[in-house]
Amino acid sequence: MERALGPPDAVQHGSGLVTVGCASVAQCTPTYAARVKEILMRAVVEAAAFLELATDDVLDHDIAVKELESMAYLLGQLNESEKRELVAFTEAEADRTVSADYGEFLRQFPEAMGL
Repeated sequence: MERALGPPDAVQHGSGLVTVGCASVAQCTPTYAARVKEILMRAVVEAAAFLELATDDVLDHDIAVKELESMAYLLGQLNESEKRELVAFTEAEADRTVSADYGEFLRQFPEAMGL
């Protein structure tokens, strides 16, 4: 167990678990910050990819555009550090993917979302 960056009473455990302000373990609600962020970033990016790449017989184009605009608006509320983290995530994913279409989508994602 080691002191985590953040609030003075934050403690980071070896598994990535971060607890804050805990008088006892029973009072703590653990968060797995790095893992949760990665999963949420992946969920957002994959949902956006579906909206962007789905054919018209699967999804109405106008609805897809409306939802992508909503996602862009919400992602625009991230601070600069969070935006850089999401951009780095999409770049790393683009380097890993074997799908040319998905890789291209990932490379264009930051600009398309206004990051």
